[in-house]
Amino acid sequence: MKPPRAAAPPETPFPAALASLRGRKIAVVGDVILDRYLFGHVTRISPEAPVPILEVREERGALGGAANVAKNLSDLMTRVTLVAVTGADEWAAALIRAVKAEPRITA
Repeated sequence: MKPPRAAAPPETPFPAALASLRGRKIAVVGDVILDRYLFGHVTRISPEAPVPILEVREERGALGGAANVAKNLSDLMTRVTLVAVTGADEWAAALIRAVKAEPRITA
């Protein structure tokens, strides 16, 4: 007796779905985050705990959370309105500057 044949994977309309987003207006509502990435070299291990001490050489920020979703949608040539609540500190200001730098996102 032969084992049953595996069913062929269904054809996905994914490329067509992506193409259909071009030029659309999309609202994204959610929590926004400013992801921070620190780059450098570990210079030593802390004597108080086994924790590496990083000498920071470079720092980068990136849109995270709903702001990242909005950026990804704008990269697909959609017009995005981002609705979110932020604090009133320097990190919120940096996040708002990063969102405003994206030409197809309105916040």
